[in-house]
Amino acid sequence: AGLAARDPTMRIIEYPVLQEAGLIFNTHRAPFDDVRVRRAFDLSLNRERIVKAALAGYALPASGPVAPESPYALAYTDHRDPHAADSLFDSAGWPRGADGARARGGKPLTVDLLTVGSGDQAVEQLVQADLAERGVRVEIRVVEFGAFLARARAVPKTFDLLITTIPGDLSLSYLGAMYDGSQRGSALDYADYHTPRLDSLFARTRAAAARAATIDAWHDVQAELARDTPAAWFYHSRGLQGVS
Repeated sequence: AGLAARDPTMRIIEYPVLQEAGLIFNTHRAPFDDVRVRRAFDLSLNRERIVKAALAGYALPASGPVAPESPYALAYTDHRDPHAADSLFDSAGWPRGADGARARGGKPLTVDLLTVGSGDQAVEQLVQADLAERGVRVEIRVVEFGAFLARARAVPKTFDLLITTIPGDLSLSYLGAMYDGSQRGSALDYADYHTPRLDSLFARTRAAAARAATIDAWHDVQAELARDTPAAWFYHSRGLQGVS
C-alpha cells in the first residue's frame, strides 16, 4: 500500500468492509465467567498499535462491534486503561506474584487463544504482548479453518478465547446471530452468550417502527454488550484498491 501511494500514476481508494475483528470469550468457564476478567482483557488491548503494526494502518480501531459508517454505531472511545485492567485482575482474585505473573491459589493466569493458521499471527502476537504486560500468559493455538469452526460452534464450549473476524451486514443481523437467544445455535453463536436482558433489547430492535427508535434500540444493545463484555472488539476492517 505504501509503495502504491508513492506512485504518482496510482490513486489509492480506501473503503469500509463489513468485517469486525475481536476476541470472543468463553464465559462458561474460568477465568472468563468473571466479567471483571473479560473487562480487564478489553482494557489491556492497544488497538492503535494493532492497527498500525499488524495492518499497516488499513483498519479502524474499534470499541464495539458496529463500524462507524453505520447509523446505528456508537462513537469510538479509546478505552485502553492498563491501571484499571490491573485493578480488575486484582479484584477478581488474580494478583501479581513476585515474578510479575498473575496467579490464584498457585495456579498462573494462563489462557489459550484459538486462531486460524494463516499468515504470521501478527495480531495474535500483539494481543499476547498486551496481556503479558498485565501479567497474563496467552498461549497461541493455531488450527486449520475447519477445526477452528468446529470448536467455535461446538456446545459445550471448550476454548478459552478465540480471535476472529465476523462478517457484518447493514441491518446488524450478525449481532442477533451472535447474541440473540432466539437464534441460539446459529453459525455465528461462537460464545453461546445469551441473557434475558439482551433478548428483550433485540426484541426492541425488531419492534421499532421509526428510524429514531431503531437507532436507540441498537444503541442499547451495544451498551449492554459493552457492559457484559462477551467479546473485546479491536478493529473494523478496511478495503484498499489502487486505480491507475
